[in-house]
Amino acid sequence: MSFVLKLQQRGGHGPKNGRNSIEEDEELKIELATEDIAGIVTKEPSGPSSEAKTVSEIPSQLKQELKSVLSYMDQLLEALPEDKIEEFARSEYYETYKKLFKELGLV
Repeated sequence: MSFVLKLQQRGGHGPKNGRNSIEEDEELKIELATEDIAGIVTKEPSGPSSEAKTVSEIPSQLKQELKSVLSYMDQLLEALPEDKIEEFARSEYYETYKKLFKELGLV
């Protein structure tokens, strides 16, 4: 079962826990990767040669690469400690993560 589905099943919420520098580093890596992927998918057009605005407009090769990377990230996220999973589920990036999985047909 994917990380996204597991979080959806339990509501994606939990108690807040203290953070140390290692936890902050892990969170930052997840946030940066999610931002990068979200930026590719949702970039606003800037002219005739603008980047893709929706998933359906993304070239098929890039879409396959996004699916592959997101699937791998999902496996890595599942291996995080429970408190880090809950922290991610409460973050602003979780909705984008879920949206990407839905739009790419991974859930």
